[in-house]
Amino acid sequence: MSQGFELKWYAENVTLLVGKAEDAVLDKAALQTLAHAQVNIQQNDQIDTGFMLNSGYVVSAESDTYNDARSEARAQADREMAPKADLEEGDALVAFGAEYSIYQEASNSFLYRALESVRNEMRGIIKAAGLSVGLR
Repeated sequence: MSQGFELKWYAENVTLLVGKAEDAVLDKAALQTLAHAQVNIQQNDQIDTGFMLNSGYVVSAESDTYNDARSEARAQADREMAPKADLEEGDALVAFGAEYSIYQEASNSFLYRALESVRNEMRGIIKAAGLSVGLR
């Protein structure tokens, strides 16, 4: 071993930074998925009252848009959304609170197509998330 050199490994700092980057990637990917899904609903002509469109929400380590979506959806159609979906630690979710969303998805996909779009955008999402937490 060379004399006069010392390696300092700041494991806690690295772990914290990587964890923040992972959370940021999942959050940005989830928000982008929701945005694509809402555009797809519009392009699929799946809007009647606007309830389903506005019932979309994201839950992640950095975001929870359920209450905002609930308020917006209720204002559009005076209806209640399904309860907020559960989230496991380290995950992110995109959901639609209109209970009939699953039938609309099955007949003319809007959410799965959004996920496919985001998959193709992941390189940019990862880069943006890394920059947002200080990784270069």
